[in-house]
Amino acid sequence: MGIMSLNDYTELVRELGFVQVYEESFVGRPVGIGSKNQVTEHFFVFFHRDGILLSFDTYGSCNVNGGNLYYNVKVGDDSKHHAFETGSYKSKHVWGGNHDCRWCLEPNMDGLREAGQFLNPWKYDPGVVWLVHYGDKDELGEDWDNSRHHEYSIMAARKTIERAAKMPQNVQDCIAVSIAKFERELKCPT
Repeated sequence: MGIMSLNDYTELVRELGFVQVYEESFVGRPVGIGSKNQVTEHFFVFFHRDGILLSFDTYGSCNVNGGNLYYNVKVGDDSKHHAFETGSYKSKHVWGGNHDCRWCLEPNMDGLREAGQFLNPWKYDPGVVWLVHYGDKDELGEDWDNSRHHEYSIMAARKTIERAAKMPQNVQDCIAVSIAKFERELKCPT
């Protein structure tokens, strides 16, 4: 799938059973060579009753930029592993993972359903569940580089906790294990 319009993408995720649970506007980067006009971008979080969290931001205000799909799946001994992209076994029968939200969304969800059953609430943190958009990184300034990854991680954890707190209670209950992990890490930074 190439660049997908925001309207087409949100129509698709709604058809797949997702419900929008969060939206935030932010000032984006100028779009186009030589442009100085900043654009109002958007960050969205959608939730599926099976316990699937989908977050993404826009680029140029009307295109999907990037994001992730987060989940826990209880799998059987004979599970099909072709649907697993990123993540790991959190126990013998629970896979916690994520996918790039832009690629093969429906086939990936179907493959995960064939492998097992989505869990709601999550039993384990699926990995790094950062509810952030590209504008968050821009807030760290133009001198951003990978040497500041720890600073970004702390900022991302804080923003994730703040944004999750504004979501419906059923979503907070589903992802509570991930939010609790961030809260522990902020209390005892390494």
